[in-house]
Amino acid sequence: AVERDGEAGVFRSPAQRTSVCKELSPPHATAMSETMHTPLPNPARPPVLPRSGMPSARSPGVLRIVQVETFYQPYLDRFYAMRPELAMAPHGEQISMLLADGFSALHNIVPYLEPLGYDAHFIVANAAAAQLAWVRENGPVFPDPARVGFADVLRAQVDALDPDILYFTDAISFGADFIRSLKRRPRLVIGWHAAPIPAGTDWSGLDLFVSGLSAMRAMALRLGARAAELYMPGFPEWLPAAGGPADRTEDVVFTGSHTPVQHADRNRLLE
Repeated sequence: AVERDGEAGVFRSPAQRTSVCKELSPPHATAMSETMHTPLPNPARPPVLPRSGMPSARSPGVLRIVQVETFYQPYLDRFYAMRPELAMAPHGEQISMLLADGFSALHNIVPYLEPLGYDAHFIVANAAAAQLAWVRENGPVFPDPARVGFADVLRAQVDALDPDILYFTDAISFGADFIRSLKRRPRLVIGWHAAPIPAGTDWSGLDLFVSGLSAMRAMALRLGARAAELYMPGFPEWLPAAGGPADRTEDVVFTGSHTPVQHADRNRLLE
């Protein structure tokens, strides 16, 4: 039987709860709780990661967390078309510029975790120019460069960073097969999703699935995730001011997706 832990929105079976708690050492268990429930710093300007993708020596007691995002390809095409010189910039500079532009800002939590004591890294797996910059800077050798895809580069990045916590904001593109292909499995693997689930999705590689949709969390357990918990993305304070002043020409503006079987409150408001 699968139980729901009241207002916490946690869906997990007793066996899953016991297994997750046993395999996470106390620091990792604490990290999971803090990451999900501690209010994050919300500065007046977008975050800037201080490193370009390769780790420095590990500091004792500091957890290394990597967030993997994918951005909509039309957005990335337009972003780089407006900044053609950026494609040859260092990886860290490209990531900082992407973060400052605000795309998916509600989901990009890892860059805010440095002040909380984490060693934080952020990857946009399908940002080809940024990923090529990482390859130039760090020199992984691929057996067949002509056949290298963005999953191959991401695998090399994750293997090099060797994180304690790996958070996929795109839990569809990187399922159990990708997680099993890593040289070392992180102690805690988290995935987010809140949209239709393609047939064949395998989330058995996830220790924790997070979503704002209760039905999605229940489905994640059926697809193999070991635990599922309520998580609602936040809105950064710096984002509204980032676009500068603008004339209001419409009464209502909606940016997002509309599906008949999800986001009932959203659909009701739109209708």
